[in-house]
Amino acid sequence: MSANPFSDTLYRVPSDEHITNSKALEWPCIVQVPIIKASAPAPASAWSPSTASSTSADASPTSITASTPPPPPYTALSWSAADLTYLLAILYPTQMSSASMSISTHPTDPLDLFSPVQLDLFLHTKCSPAPSSAYAPTAPIGTGRPNSRFLLASASGTTAPEARKALAHRILQNAGKEMVLGCVSAYYALLTDVHSCDAATLSSLRRGIEVMKDVGEKEWAGRREQLRAAGVDGGWGVEARLEGWLLEGGWYELGFWGGCVQRAGAMGMDERDERVKMYGGVVGFLGVVGGEVGWC
Repeated sequence: MSANPFSDTLYRVPSDEHITNSKALEWPCIVQVPIIKASAPAPASAWSPSTASSTSADASPTSITASTPPPPPYTALSWSAADLTYLLAILYPTQMSSASMSISTHPTDPLDLFSPVQLDLFLHTKCSPAPSSAYAPTAPIGTGRPNSRFLLASASGTTAPEARKALAHRILQNAGKEMVLGCVSAYYALLTDVHSCDAATLSSLRRGIEVMKDVGEKEWAGRREQLRAAGVDGGWGVEARLEGWLLEGGWYELGFWGGCVQRAGAMGMDERDERVKMYGGVVGFLGVVGGEVGWC
């Protein structure tokens, strides 16, 4: 027996023992790798207050789309599914209208029935299928399936309403609560006042916007500093507030607000009153949200 125990030759299993019908495999072996083609996602159903209230707490994930506002007045929020969906529709109108957001609901501890509820807000994006070159023999190993879902915010609470409120707080905190709520509220307050103007005021606003299209950069900056020094805020008239908004936003804002003023002038009084109620409701809703998440 040798000194190396691994080199003992007392018993050696024949290489062909217990092997029948064997077939030699030459190396390298070339096999066909199937290409998995991405399928189009199923269309999400439209959101409505009735479907939101009937959605079970453990449905995961739940597609959410733009919604109509909860009924005013907004003195306090119960943080129902409708409240959270309405807030998301205000903050992310494009993503909500295309049904590219979803909320996943699950307990923080699957083994504990009384564990807090956790909500995850996801953004869905379209992904192009991987090309055939991604499966070349020299390519690194991978699934070839790009990620089409990204986590935007996550929060938990002892109850579903508390979890929704915490998720709203996290969303606003990530984006900057004061800036987001302040800018969005000012935007909808300005829309409310524009649709509250009479025909003569709307014509004056439209002429002013047309004149601003020919203003030079130096004059633009000087007028902006002048309005900043004057402290134009929500207490000023709609003309000064709209001018200040345009000066701060730049030439890009002229097209949108010019079209907004033009469409408001073409509306009937009943339609404009409906817009005033809708935009004013957004301002009131955001005010309550700001107070409940720590900013007012």
